[in-house]
Amino acid sequence: MRTLALLVSFGGAGPFQWLPDLKRWHKSDRDRKLVEKSEILFTVSRPTRQPGKYKVIWDGKDYNGKQRGGGIYTVYVEAAREHGTYQSIRKQVTLAGKPFTEELKGNVEIKSASIEYRRKAPAK
Repeated sequence: MRTLALLVSFGGAGPFQWLPDLKRWHKSDRDRKLVEKSEILFTVSRPTRQPGKYKVIWDGKDYNGKQRGGGIYTVYVEAAREHGTYQSIRKQVTLAGKPFTEELKGNVEIKSASIEYRRKAPAK
């Protein structure tokens, strides 16, 4: 549905050298391009960062700015490190009216991840 963050090296041969290492994302983006005929890489990507804690927020909209409703969604976190391994975390979540926080089990490349769902507070 939507890539929220893509951290990829822009040095050397550029990001197109490294994107196939993100196996699930790369295949999904190739399929998306067949339908949408657009390149999202330069609108969603950021330079690679050092290991650490990062926060990504989804505003509930798709690439076209259309507000998506509640339902079942799958959250993917992928990591491919040069001279390292490829690892991913996948979690299916149901977004409804009830807020929740869920910790996801880490692995070799991704120490941990969490998902927090809540409604945005009304503007005052």
